[in-house]
Amino acid sequence: MKRQKTLEGNHQPSTAKYLLYLFLTHDEREVLLGDMEEDFRRAIIEFGVRRARAYYTMQAITSVAWLTLHRLERSRLARALIALLAMLLANRLGVIPLGWVREILSKFFR
Repeated sequence: MKRQKTLEGNHQPSTAKYLLYLFLTHDEREVLLGDMEEDFRRAIIEFGVRRARAYYTMQAITSVAWLTLHRLERSRLARALIALLAMLLANRLGVIPLGWVREILSKFFR
């Protein structure tokens, strides 16, 4: 099957975009969404729609995780909880396998 690489009619994953609206301020969203839109368009041309959507979703998850980290105390537990939530969401969206979540989390609790 030939990969679809057209820009017309391809939009960012709505769940990932909604996640950004939930966790970011208006100013943060304005800047970040513009940059992510450009990256998404380039990724469609380079890798196809499916991979571009996965890339956009991971960018949204990691952006929310890092920005939330800056808002919370920098305790080891807070970092682990945010990492856990971000990875579980990524797993739920089908972006990363659950085995990776377990492996990464094990590094937090050595």
